Amino acid sequence: MRASRWKRAARGSRVAAALVALGGLASAQLCPTGSTTFGGAGDDFLGGLAVGSSNELYLAGGTDSFGAGSVDALLLRYEADGSFGWARTWGGAGDESADAFTLDLAGALLIAGPTSSFGPSADVFLAKLDGSGTEQWGLTWNTGADEEATTVFTDAAGNVFVGGCSSVLVGAGEDALLLRFPATSGTTAPSAVSGVRIFGDAAADELINSGTIDGSSGTEFVVTAGNWTSHAGGGSDVLVARYDTVALGLVWARRWGGPGDDAGDAVALDGTGNFYVAGETSSGVGGLDVLVQKWDASGTLLWAIAWGGTGDEGVGYVSQDAAGNLYLAGETTSFGSGGQDGLLLAASPAGQVLWSMTWGGAQSLEGLGLERPKPSAGPVRAAGFSDSAAPVFRPVVGTTTSLSLSTSVPTGITGTPLGLVTPVAATKTSPPNGRGSGIELYVYELDQGCYPTYCQAGTSAAGCTAAISGVGTPSATLPSGFVLSTTGVQGQKDGLYFYGTNGRQQNPWGNGTSFQCVVPPVKRGGLLSGTGTIGACDGVLVQDLNARFQARPAHNPGPGAVMQAQLWYRDPQNTSNQTTSLSDAVEFVVAP
Repeated sequence: MRASRWKRAARGSRVAAALVALGGLASAQLCPTGSTTFGGAGDDFLGGLAVGSSNELYLAGGTDSFGAGSVDALLLRYEADGSFGWARTWGGAGDESADAFTLDLAGALLIAGPTSSFGPSADVFLAKLDGSGTEQWGLTWNTGADEEATTVFTDAAGNVFVGGCSSVLVGAGEDALLLRFPATSGTTAPSAVSGVRIFGDAAADELINSGTIDGSSGTEFVVTAGNWTSHAGGGSDVLVARYDTVALGLVWARRWGGPGDDAGDAVALDGTGNFYVAGETSSGVGGLDVLVQKWDASGTLLWAIAWGGTGDEGVGYVSQDAAGNLYLAGETTSFGSGGQDGLLLAASPAGQVLWSMTWGGAQSLEGLGLERPKPSAGPVRAAGFSDSAAPVFRPVVGTTTSLSLSTSVPTGITGTPLGLVTPVAATKTSPPNGRGSGIELYVYELDQGCYPTYCQAGTSAAGCTAAISGVGTPSATLPSGFVLSTTGVQGQKDGLYFYGTNGRQQNPWGNGTSFQCVVPPVKRGGLLSGTGTIGACDGVLVQDLNARFQARPAHNPGPGAVMQAQLWYRDPQNTSNQTTSLSDAVEFVVAP
């Protein structure tokens, strides 16, 4: 999978997050049930993540907290139960970062990216480690010009493909670079590349950001997404291409874009030869918006949408579940807690955004990624990087726009410089597990189909603290299926839910311990009869909010609304709290 170019993010440019196949989440938001952190005195960034055959979680990225150079590649392993496994750095005296990361067919870790430690220029590095973090081999590829790796992936035979850019071929600037290394086993490193293709135009820069193998037709092809940027100005365009896997011959290439900036940062297949490209565009409603496209195998654009707000958004990863729904991860400055927040989106196969969430805190830099367990049962695990002390997940709503921009066939020449493969002896270290003081890594478990809670619940006269939750899918059209449930209510006390769409708050409720957590004006559900035992804290009050929406159309906020809900219940002996108590609150997005 493609990783974020995290060093550029640290300088204030966009951050991409990792996202791979999920499954079964299209109509359900996610909420954290556990977390851990990793970091040092400097900055530590996420580049990518993947789940192994035993549900162990691997993270790759970069660090200037640990290692041999100013920046080193960083790898982490967490076990299936969430416990810390190990950490490794890989690098030399200069800079390296794992900007590309994947697992091969045998479960070994492949990392790739740029290096300045092992040659006279900026080179591509590729390294392989086993599941215990032991290096199997490491190498560089260079032509004497500047090269960079941004994606790594394998085919069914175990050949390793690396994509990025090179300045060796055509005039000034960068050209799209695609390398193939032959399959090897164990500690045997490739001694040479088995294929090279550079595609470029003397009047533009080209870059491959993401790549994958499409074998849906019975013959494998490489599919890539990236950027085409004119030297004469006018912004950048999306560049998509299809290559054969034998000679890396260019089958076709397409440019797509408007007068501003457009970029393809991620690619995912649908299993039938069609593929999705995700990135960013300046042709939406804000500065930069999320871009999602669908292309067919012949290079015909089927549709394109933009999603965003008044600031900047972009996504660096896209994946698809078994039902065809899309999951995207990236960043936003339009929504969230402040600065740049992580962003998660789910969309239908036709490009309808189903839900969206941010992850962040009060500081300026967050990026987030998700992985699913193998098999699909169990919690989703996520990783991100943040310089905030306590980043949180929150649902948000943006604006979706259909796009109709021009598609063209880029002109240029291709070349096949063999370059030089050089074995390298990198320095490896094993950083300790612990919390950092700069930008650090977060690892979460996320439950499917639950919703984030916030605010402080009050304590009743009997010492009860009620806890709210949402179960199911909130919908503007379904007759039922989204239940608000509050446990820990004082027994045999009646109550009701109130809800609104004006945001969060935490205002004191009377002089007691409860807080009003939903900004008025609010709507009220029907009165619910108390359950449980008098004097105990075993009461449970439930209401199907979808059914309430259908019975009371004025209460239905419509699809896409972000709603907050809270329980009020009777507490006659609690005179300081207006003889009532309140639960905490839950927040969710109403689906179509």
